[in-house]
Amino acid sequence: MGAYPAELHTRTVAAVEGGLAQVEVARRFTVNPRTVRRSLTQQRQTGDLAPRRSPGRTPRIGPAQAGAMRGQVAAHPDVTLEDHCELWAEAQGVAVSIATMSRVLRGFGITVNKTLHAIERDEANRATWRGELAGLDPADLVVVDESGTNLAITPRYGRAPTASGWSG
Repeated sequence: MGAYPAELHTRTVAAVEGGLAQVEVARRFTVNPRTVRRSLTQQRQTGDLAPRRSPGRTPRIGPAQAGAMRGQVAAHPDVTLEDHCELWAEAQGVAVSIATMSRVLRGFGITVNKTLHAIERDEANRATWRGELAGLDPADLVVVDESGTNLAITPRYGRAPTASGWSG
């Protein structure tokens, strides 16, 4: 069950200050007498009845490290989550799980994107090569069968900020 609304705390404190007993106020508003006492104590100590914030855990990778995380992803966009965890542990000295790394990257707006082409593909080199090919006689060319080529060396996915996309 969640916290009681601030309005309920305000009414219980007003009723006690109006002269009713704490137990009677608790019965009237169907809350535990301890809730009435806590509200009165908080009113006396802070002068406010706003809900207190639960501190929770401090994040392993917080907003302060967003720049470092973005730099790591920019430098290594095509590594796996496990590799990102290892890189982070080496650079920052904080070990994180794969699930934590996934949540952090998603929280910073860094998503998984498919590569558009092979990472080795360099358009300038390809244009130069096509220019060189234009001057060759097709009868002099030898075709090499690459059916045994290992395609697993080309990363299929990379990470980048959502708006920018990634191409290896």
